Amino acid sequence: MVHFTIHDLRRTGATRLGEMDYQPYWFEKALNHKLRGVRGIYNRAEYGTERRKMLQDWADKLDSFGGYFY
Repeated sequence: MVHFTIHDLRRTGATRLGEMDYQPYWFEKALNHKLRGVRGIYNRAEYGTERRKMLQDWADKLDSFGGYFY
């Protein structure tokens, strides 16, 4: 059996959202990651509108599999 953790789902989500051309800081915020460096110090934006659209697109993508995951 393959070892699996909840972080594998987070990694998959981040990877796929990146492949869907979403901005990394949008999905990093959605994953509750702290931005590092200058961007983390100066950029306090939450990107709420963008994250809602991104996560809805992700949900729609998962739904397009026709219930395969549940």
